[in-house]
Amino acid sequence: SLLDDYRVYRVKLPIMPRALEVLTRDNPAPQLRLAKLNIVLRDWLIFQTERVRIGNRASLSARAAAVSVGATKMHAVEDQFKSITDAEILLLRERRQMMHRTYRWTLITGVAAGLMSLLLLVLFVRNLVKGQQEKARSVAEAFEQEQWFRTTLNSIGDAVMATDVNGRVTYLNRIAERLSGWSHGEAQGKPVEEVFRIVNEDTRNTVEDPVAKVRATGVIVGLANHTLLLA
Repeated sequence: SLLDDYRVYRVKLPIMPRALEVLTRDNPAPQLRLAKLNIVLRDWLIFQTERVRIGNRASLSARAAAVSVGATKMHAVEDQFKSITDAEILLLRERRQMMHRTYRWTLITGVAAGLMSLLLLVLFVRNLVKGQQEKARSVAEAFEQEQWFRTTLNSIGDAVMATDVNGRVTYLNRIAERLSGWSHGEAQGKPVEEVFRIVNEDTRNTVEDPVAKVRATGVIVGLANHTLLLA
């Protein structure tokens, strides 16, 4: 039975280190240990092959000496295996520690990123709400000023007509409505020259539109004498 085991392991043993070399090819340190293991394994196999070849022809004392030498060579093989195993256990422990550290840092980073995102979201919502409040306040103030403006213009005794930059009517106060014959709603969006129709009182020729001159020059323009407004 021992001879059968020898024949099996004589085939298997040279193959096993090659499998280990493939598993540890990313690390030069175990590759060096495996090279040493190959040496002691080869030495042990050569010795055992010689023992099998001699067999029972050796003397009792020679066989006893062979047993002692074989044990020594086996110890050398075991020492190399232990060296490889211890190194792999240490490497495994280091990699697990590194994995735990990486996991902790990933967890911390993820939590920090989540808190940062939450903080940014809170700031965004707060700024959005603040912006909406400011916008609502601005609209309210603008509406209040517009109402004050309209009330003021409706209360004075002069006729007031306003246009946009394109010369289209945007506002008439009550005096302007009475003098022009246009209501505010009817005049809204009309060309100013259609609502503010002015002519020379003698010739009845259309007078140059003063609003157009104001828009073109940006200065105050007065009406010429003998000018009439046609309702």
